[in-house]
Amino acid sequence: MKKWCNFLVLAISFVIFLSSCQEEEIPEKRFSAAYVQEIPNLDVQNSTNRTLRDALSLVYDLPFAIDEDGEVYPLLVSRYSIDGSILSMTVKDDVHFHDGTLLEPQDMLVSLNRWLDVNSGISAFLSDARFSLTDNGILSIEASGVSFLPYMMATSPNMPVIMPAEVIEELEDVNIPITKVIGTGPYELYSFDSSLGLEIKRSEIENFSRHPYFDTLRFDVVPSSLMRRLGLESGKYDFISEVMADDIPAFEENDDISLLALNESESLVVVYNLSSELLSNAWMREAIALAMDREEILLSVYGPYGYRVDSSYMGLGPFHIDEDPYKERDVERARKILEENGYASEDVKILVPNFSNMDDAALALSENLKEAGIESSVRVSDWVGFLSLRSDPSSFDLFISGYSDVPLPSLKQYLKDGYPGGFSDDRGYLEALSKAEGEEEMIDIWKEGQDYFFSEVPFSVIGHYGTVYAYRSDIENLSYLPGKVDFSAIRRK
Repeated sequence: MKKWCNFLVLAISFVIFLSSCQEEEIPEKRFSAAYVQEIPNLDVQNSTNRTLRDALSLVYDLPFAIDEDGEVYPLLVSRYSIDGSILSMTVKDDVHFHDGTLLEPQDMLVSLNRWLDVNSGISAFLSDARFSLTDNGILSIEASGVSFLPYMMATSPNMPVIMPAEVIEELEDVNIPITKVIGTGPYELYSFDSSLGLEIKRSEIENFSRHPYFDTLRFDVVPSSLMRRLGLESGKYDFISEVMADDIPAFEENDDISLLALNESESLVVVYNLSSELLSNAWMREAIALAMDREEILLSVYGPYGYRVDSSYMGLGPFHIDEDPYKERDVERARKILEENGYASEDVKILVPNFSNMDDAALALSENLKEAGIESSVRVSDWVGFLSLRSDPSSFDLFISGYSDVPLPSLKQYLKDGYPGGFSDDRGYLEALSKAEGEEEMIDIWKEGQDYFFSEVPFSVIGHYGTVYAYRSDIENLSYLPGKVDFSAIRRK
């Protein structure tokens, strides 16, 4: 009986021990972010969506990356060389995809050529050249602009991510969005909903000896600036994108919150519908441009923080030209143009997405137009609806949107053939850029092209701005690299 009692005591003790072990299991380390934009699809090669870009930069890797000092370095490439107009690259031989398969040169070949296929601006800059693969497994491409290509790969908003070749080869058309997300990064896609967001989890596949701190990162779609702010203040979110100007003073006084202010030189742009019966007239576009109070419009969106009135299509740098002849507001001149051309109070349909206070920009523009005698109506839509509406020329006369800074004019999204609005580079300036011999010649070509575009008014750049982000102060190692917020080294204090 005594032996039985001793056994029973030992058994109970063992059960209690197991229970205590279970109670002491290390909890999952989670990080939650709130972003503005909905995510129409998962095709980061063919999208500049900020939410998608920041999240999937942790799932995929690129041939080249860039550090905080702006230096480009090879990532999935073991070595490369530029010999005149030829870029040659050797793919690393010890990298695995999340499905366990080894990264092969064929995977990079198919991925990069697909990236060029779906990005006409980059393709045009390279004179429609494509990568080829030699018998010894070296990738090469020949074009006059290849010296810029490593930097473009490292910073392009349309990311040249590398995936298994069969993911692309299974598509019936290269323009069909990618749905199967398989990368080489430290995280894998776990769940996705276009209107709710996406979640990524740490991958069991480890490349480059990366050891991320968090097990799970959640990127929620939260268009409401109020809900983003409340979520950050309550601790529901560790990070929020696109802080509104009205919220900055309160955040600056809150020790639990830190700000990440960027001078990205992104631009707020009016894109005119050149096929519209009314806006196909250059005089109407001129009148609208002259009626704008650009300072007032920018102030309505960003408050007193982080913007500059600047008409240049490009951000600060060698291609920056702030010489739009319609930049300065002149209501009387606008009225005169309208009168001389018989404007009959036709309605100008303004389309705008409902995030980042862009609807305020549309309302401010509408008031500006009213002061010049131009009738207008504003249509506000969520991001997915906005993308759909702007693809229908009958739904708008002009739309307002924000655009990422890019290193070269030919990479500007609204300068691409087929982009909503109907712009066409009929004089071939963008193609000429791809054939230029050196930066000096490129700058001269762009100066002539920018002056011509200013005169034709296919767009009006209202100004440039830098985004402000906010995060909980117990998060460290958060940084910004050209084109994306870098979450790769974040941890909780």
